[in-house]
Amino acid sequence: MNTVLNHVNEFVTLTQINCGNCAGTYAINERYRSECHDKGTSWNCPYCRTDWGYTGNELTRLKKQLESKERELAFARSNAAAERAAREKTERRLSAAKGAKTRMANRVKHGVCPCCNRTFQNLMRHMSTQHPHFNKGANAA
Repeated sequence: MNTVLNHVNEFVTLTQINCGNCAGTYAINERYRSECHDKGTSWNCPYCRTDWGYTGNELTRLKKQLESKERELAFARSNAAAERAAREKTERRLSAAKGAKTRMANRVKHGVCPCCNRTFQNLMRHMSTQHPHFNKGANAA
C-alpha cells in the first residue's frame, strides 16, 4: 500500500491490484476497495475491463442468514400460536365435558332419571326395570 497526498491535502492510501485476466497492475483507493468489500460490489480493471471485486462477502452472507432466521422465527411463532389455540380449544372441550358429567351426576343424586327426566324415589329400581340398556352401556364404558 502506498500513501500519497492528493489535491486537497488529504492522504490517500492506494492498494495495489494485480488483474488475474490481463496481468496488469494498477492501484485503487483503499477506502473505495474497503467499501466494495463491505457492500459486496466490484470494479473494472482499467486495462481489460474485467470485473473484479467482492461478491458473497461476509456482510451479504450474514444478511441472508439473518433474513432466514427471521423467517424461521415468524414460522415458529405462528406454529406456537396455532398450538396454543388448539390446546385452549381442547381444554374448553374437556371442561365442558366435565361440567356435563357433574350436572348429570348431581341430577342422578337427586333422583332424576337421565333418560326420561322424571323424578323417582327409587331411581335404581326404575333404571333396572325401565332402562336396562342404559346400565349395560355404563358398565361397558
